[in-house]
This record gives sequence, C-alpha cells and structure tokens, in this order.
Amino acid sequence: MVGVSRRVVRWCGFVALCVWLVVGSGATPVFALGDLRYQSNAVYTVDPAGVVHVALDLTLTNTKSDSGLTYYYYDKVWFSITANAANVRAERNGQKLAISVESQTRFYSKATVQLSPRLRSRQTQVVHVTYDIPPSGARVPGVNRINPAYMTFTAFAYGDPGLTTVSVRVPENFEVDVTWEEMDATFEPGVEVYTASDIAVPSEWAASISASDEDALKVDQLKVAGRDISVRSWPDDPDWGDFVKAQLSKGLPALVKLIGSPLPTTRRLQITETATPYIYGYAGWYKLSDNTIEIGDALDPLVIFHEVSHAWFNRDEFDERWLSEGLAEDFGSRAVRSSGGTLAQPTKPDRKSPSKVTLNDWSDPNFDGEDSDKLEAYAYNASFYVLRAVSNEIGPKKMAAVVQSVLQDRSAYSAHGVADGNASVFDWRNMLDAFELIGGSKKATSLFRDHVVTAIQQDSLAARVKALRSYRGLEKAGAGWAAPKIVRDRMVSWSFSAVKPSIASANKILQQRDAVSQQLKKLKVSLPATFQKSYETAGSSDLDDVAKALQAYGRAVDAVVAAQRGQASDRSLWQSIGLIGADTAQLINDAVSALERNDPDLARKYSQQSVAQIDDAARIGTWRAVKAGSVALLTLVVLWCGHLVLNRRRKAKAAALEDDVPELVNSAASDD
Repeated sequence: MVGVSRRVVRWCGFVALCVWLVVGSGATPVFALGDLRYQSNAVYTVDPAGVVHVALDLTLTNTKSDSGLTYYYYDKVWFSITANAANVRAERNGQKLAISVESQTRFYSKATVQLSPRLRSRQTQVVHVTYDIPPSGARVPGVNRINPAYMTFTAFAYGDPGLTTVSVRVPENFEVDVTWEEMDATFEPGVEVYTASDIAVPSEWAASISASDEDALKVDQLKVAGRDISVRSWPDDPDWGDFVKAQLSKGLPALVKLIGSPLPTTRRLQITETATPYIYGYAGWYKLSDNTIEIGDALDPLVIFHEVSHAWFNRDEFDERWLSEGLAEDFGSRAVRSSGGTLAQPTKPDRKSPSKVTLNDWSDPNFDGEDSDKLEAYAYNASFYVLRAVSNEIGPKKMAAVVQSVLQDRSAYSAHGVADGNASVFDWRNMLDAFELIGGSKKATSLFRDHVVTAIQQDSLAARVKALRSYRGLEKAGAGWAAPKIVRDRMVSWSFSAVKPSIASANKILQQRDAVSQQLKKLKVSLPATFQKSYETAGSSDLDDVAKALQAYGRAVDAVVAAQRGQASDRSLWQSIGLIGADTAQLINDAVSALERNDPDLARKYSQQSVAQIDDAARIGTWRAVKAGSVALLTLVVLWCGHLVLNRRRKAKAAALEDDVPELVNSAASDD
C-alpha cells in the first residue's frame, strides 16, 4: 500500500472545499418553467358544515443539467392559494415542510414552500399541500364567504401547460355556478365533480366557484307595494335579512311613486344574500329572466334600491348600459332619501382621467382588461352624473313622465301621447328626444355632447338641431294636429336628411288646411276630423293622397261658398220671379251637410244646382212674367167678352119686359 502524506491529504481537502464552494455558490434558486417540470393536481372539496378543504399535489422535477463544477438546484416553489386560507400545511413523504403565505389581492395569496432537501438535477419531489377556506361570517374583508348555505371561493391552477388539473367536489344538494373558466361536470354518488384538465396556461387560469344550498337559507316573506317579496339570507346573518325587509317596507312605495308605475311584473320578487357579485367588483345584480336580485352582505340601502330599480330600468328597455345604470342610481338614491336616508350625489367626471370612457362606448365589463375596475367606476359615476343633472333640471314629475314614455313604448314624437311602437328599446337618441320634448330639458344636449356621444356621433347632434327646429315649426303650424307618422318615424330614427322633404310636404298640407278652414268659417262648418286622422297617420306616399283629398275638398268648399254668395246677392224683378218656388236655399243646406260628411262630390253637385237655378232665374222670371201677362190679358178679354154678353142679355130682357106692360093695362080696362 502506498502511503499518503498529510500534506497531500490537506491539499486534496482544500481542493474539495474549493469545489464545494464553487458549486454551492453557483447554484441559484431560479424559478424557470423551462428547467423545472411542474405538475400539479388541486382538489377543492366543499364540506356542507361550512368549510372548503383544499388538497394540492405538486410533482416537481429539476430538468436543469449540472455543468462542470456547477450544479443547479431549487430550494423553494411558490404558487397561488385562495385568499384567507387557513391551516396551511406542506409535507413531503410525511415530513413537514416550511410554508409561508403572503396576501396579494382580495382573490388570492402567494404561498411559498421551502423544499427539503434541495431539488437537485434530474431529481423529482412530490409536495403535498393542504389548507382550508374557513367559515367567514358576513361583512369581512375579501371576497370569500363560507357558511352552510352559501360558499364562494376562487380555484387556482399553477404548473406547466398541459400538466395541471383542478377539481371541485360539491355535495349534490348544492347548486353550483362556475364562472371565468369552463369545467367539465361529472357525477359520483352524492357528489358533483367539476374538472379542468390539461390546462393550457395555468398561470392565467382561475375559476370562481359559488355553491349554494337553498334549503339552508333563511326565508322571509313579505308584501310591499302590492307585490310579494321573498328575502333569503344566510343562516348566520340575521341582521342582513332584517335590514333588507325594513328598507323595502319604507323605500319601495317611495320608489314606485317616484317612477310612476308599480313593479312591472307581478311575479314574486326574490332577493338573496350572496357574495358572487363581489368577485366581479359589483355590490349586486338584478336578473330580469326570473325577477331575482342577488346582493352582497353589506348593509347598504342604495344597493337594494339600485337593484330593485332595474326591474324597470334594464337592457330590455334601454339599449345602452349607461342609461339603465344611471337611472337605477338616480331613482334608487332618491328612494333612499324618501325613506329617510341620505341622498347620494355623483361627482363631476374628470374628462382628462386616463380611465375616461365615452358612455356610448361603455359596454359589458371586461374583467380581463387593464384597470377595468377604474373604468367601471368612472362610467358608473358619469352615468349617474348625467342622469342626476337632467333630473335636477326638469324635476321629479317630468322625470317620471320621461321614464313612463319609455316603459309605455311611447317615443317623444308619439301622436297625442299614444304608443306608436317606434321605440320598443330606447337608445341614447330616443332618450335625448324624450328629455327635451317630454321633459323640457335645456341642458340634455350639452350633457350628452360632453359625456355620452362618440366623436363620430357628434355630427348627428348638429344635424338634429336643424331638424328639430323644423319639426317644432311644423308642430306649431299644426295647431293641434300632430306631425304625420312618416315625419315622426324619421325623427325617431334620426333620419334627418329624409325628414326634410316630408316636413316640407306636411307644411303645404297645413297651408291648404288653413285656407280651406277660412272658407269653412263662412259656412259655419268645421273641417271633418277624418282629415286630421289621415294627416297624422300618413306615410311617405300617403301625404300626396292627403294633399289631393284636401284639394278636392277645398274646391267643393269654394263652390258651396260661391253658391251661398249667389243665393244671398241682390236680384232683379225677373230673377225674383224666376226663383219663386225654387229650392236654392235647401240645395245649399244639402251641400253644407255634404261637406260636413266629407262628401265633396255631392257638395259640388248641390252647389252647382243652386248656381244653375240662380243663373237661369232671369230667363225663367221673364218667361213667367210674359206668361202671366198673357194669361191676365186673356182673362181680361174673356171677362170683357163675358161682360158684353151679360150686358146684352140684360138689355134684351129689359126690352122684353117693356113690350109686355101695355097689354096688361088694356086688359084691366076692359074688365071694368
């Protein structure tokens, strides 16, 4: 055996120490997906007792090859766990590992596990992590709410693409809502299992889980403002249910009065305590499909009445989101004040804010976008600001009239306030028209220009000013006649280039109407109501028909007036004689009656007959005079002749008597 000197041993020991120092100092614990094969399987188990148990298995493989005197290792691994996690533990092969938790957002915390031993090249370790999402109680920080009736939490994935699985196990009596991500549902005895496998981008994957057991909710029934209402609260939060019932009893009748109509549906209104809206940054929401409201556990009266207001103000009635949200906030806050609370006030929007959004561009929220919370806050306030400014200007009664025009499907241009079906879903244009034409607002246009319309829509506001001026002139000229339907339709749709010729045609008809009405005054007759109806209901081609009918009627009126004038004029002797026994006055009366029945042809016929009689009266009178003179002369001749005959007869008789007298005298003398 060859001996080794102490010097050599020391030298070798020194070299070994140097190598160890080099390798040790060169190993940097860098988290790199390319060098660490990271496979994970997370299982969330809902416990009906009111807790969620989470088990996370991490399979870690260091794929980084050592290089020369350098070796690489990992001494820790980190991942996301649900916020407010409790009883967080980590172990490997039954050995407890150190784990630290650092809060990040209201949704998640960052958990870091210290690996022991260090994970060297080509080595694999399986780390088992468990934690609970504990009972939370109501009105606590964060978004998680855990109780026997309702549990909401966020499930996270972390690992390599395609190597991550997340499962959620829920008792079958719970109703489950999975949002943000899609998970496949399967069923085991007594359990529903929701699974996402082979997740493509685990670092960006998160699912919001809401599980509710409706049978465990505390349900209170009440009737307010003629409607049945169910208030469903968590079993551990009696204060919330009492608060909601008290607010509804005081504030709902006030809200109904402010809006001017009862709740639109007679179905039972259901209000449920939930934390699901918190996940989206909301305090609550209204579901029109089943007339239900879900609101958080905060004791906030404005949230209650804002959501109740959506029974009237929703996307079925209003095309733009800002209209339904702004109206709900305005009316809801005024209901709070009416029931003894404080009136909420918006702030003037900062139009230079980086979160500024033009309200017509404000659509459904994008929770994946940057600064979505700030954008939502800006738009909610701006909507409230615009609607409150108009409400303050026109007052509660006119504001109610405006919203009733929406709810009753009446556009601002409806004839005599009758629903015309032109605006079943109101957009910002219809609303601006309603604010100005029904509410009488003078500020609405400038408010819309500053906060509502996009740059492209600004031009339509300028065109509207000119068209509205012409329309109002037509209304004034109508003197009680509403504008024709074609005009109103084109104003509703803001077809301002097309409405111009229609207004011109309508104005000509009104001029005709006024001229005819002046003539009718001479006859003490009013224009038949059928003309107003046909004018107001006229479409594009119908306006020409109305004009033609009015022209024909006007000609008949002129004829009757002329006939009446002729009948009342001075007459010569011969005309007077000629009109003896004539029915000119009756003919004119018949003509007037025909005008009242809107029968211009018959009116002209009667008036023409009257005129014809008057025109022929002199000839007839002359003929009658000649005829009468001839008859009189003949009568005189006959009478003269008769007189002569009678006179001769009397003379003859007298002569005969004279001849008989001597004979009688002589006879008497002989008797003596």
